[in-house]
Amino acid sequence: MTSPQLAVSQISKSFAERKVLDKISFELEAGQRVSIQGPSGTGKTTLLRIIAGLDLPDSGKVVLNGQDATVDCKSLLQPWQRNVQLVFQDLGLWPTRTVLQNVTDARKAAGLPNVQQVAVETLTALGLQNLIKRKPAKLSGGEARRLAFARALALEPKLLLLDEPFASLDPQARHSGFDLLEQVLERSSAAVLLVTHDPEEAARLNGTQMNLSDGVLQCQ
Repeated sequence: MTSPQLAVSQISKSFAERKVLDKISFELEAGQRVSIQGPSGTGKTTLLRIIAGLDLPDSGKVVLNGQDATVDCKSLLQPWQRNVQLVFQDLGLWPTRTVLQNVTDARKAAGLPNVQQVAVETLTALGLQNLIKRKPAKLSGGEARRLAFARALALEPKLLLLDEPFASLDPQARHSGFDLLEQVLERSSAAVLLVTHDPEEAARLNGTQMNLSDGVLQCQ
């Protein structure tokens, strides 16, 4: 029997005396799409950071493709060992590196082959082939978002985590941004976990929808 791509089991996390995640459990199969809705401050980003290995839970397990990534709440798999990519709301681009270098440097660090070829192919697929020498500060908001997706896609993740990637955009730009995401997902077989406060975005992902409120996760 094939293991799920991601299994989150009984994850809890508190900050000071405030519990933001209370025994969260769910699974994602390979290629599955899941959205988690909830207002700001409900622990959505914290959950993604725990899955990505950037934060540790107080208790519970994260299992990736059958491998336990947490042992006694101490990290077993470091973030770069998880084959997981997290696209932040603020995109997290490297400001001193060019568009091309943002992708090639990431692919080199991951130890993946055909660095230049895959980087150029991915950037071309997302319409950035004429901007490869620019730095992020010289990109428009839409171009920067394309670069963030291109970098994540070029790393061939098994699991793609999206932390409200369109939250700062106006409605029209958000719609265009989701068009871009659909284009990205057509090129990837990764399981996808999107957190959002927007029910329309959650529905448009066309996958399982869940709601996170008061530390509790529920299917809709």
